[in-house]
Amino acid sequence: MGMFVTSACCKDATNKYRGSGCIFGQTCPPRKADLLSLENVRVSLEHLEDTLISAVASILQREARSGTDKKKSDAKSVGTGILKSVRNSIDTSSPVSDPEGLVESKVRSWFAENFSNIGEMQDELLFLLKVSMERISLGTQVAEAKFSLDHHVFVDAKKNGGKTGLLDALTDLEVENRVLGRVRDKARQRQQDDAGSDRLASLCSDFYATILIPSTKCLQVEVLLLRVSAIDAHKTS
Repeated sequence: MGMFVTSACCKDATNKYRGSGCIFGQTCPPRKADLLSLENVRVSLEHLEDTLISAVASILQREARSGTDKKKSDAKSVGTGILKSVRNSIDTSSPVSDPEGLVESKVRSWFAENFSNIGEMQDELLFLLKVSMERISLGTQVAEAKFSLDHHVFVDAKKNGGKTGLLDALTDLEVENRVLGRVRDKARQRQQDDAGSDRLASLCSDFYATILIPSTKCLQVEVLLLRVSAIDAHKTS
């Protein structure tokens, strides 16, 4: 994907061309390829919204069929082999993943808090985990694309504020609110009855707001930290 390239017209600190481009030279216009890459990832993220809404809707249907009077099972007991399967579904080109299982733990907890009979829904939980990790992995690609478009923003952000600075540089509340609104609207359109529509919309938007968006941003920061650290290491070498 050429994450360390901004433009073929740039030169590095030694004033030599670095193949097809560089990251240490002049400020150059964004490459069309980088812009297209970012747009393509965003389109994929929107498609995943539909997949996740369908997954949550299926869980609600399964819950309704099995009844809600049974005792909830411990989320930790569901599918001990899930973790490996989910991690294997992550884009292997991403420089970071979920080595501590933090994302998985959050998804399991959210699942247990919102649904009954989770012990009977191992397949549903597995699918929700896979979709979640795919969404988060795509989010790290957004960070990569943004870095390619203008790495100076993130170099300065890390210099001035460390991880908090990188998080602030990534955060766009207007975009986040737009995503949440779109997810709610899609969920409401999927369900016919008002009660079911409201619950599906509430669950999906809550999952994005409390799990997907924060987890994505956390891993995006790790991606950017690696990229900026590589620049710092080059400057001191």
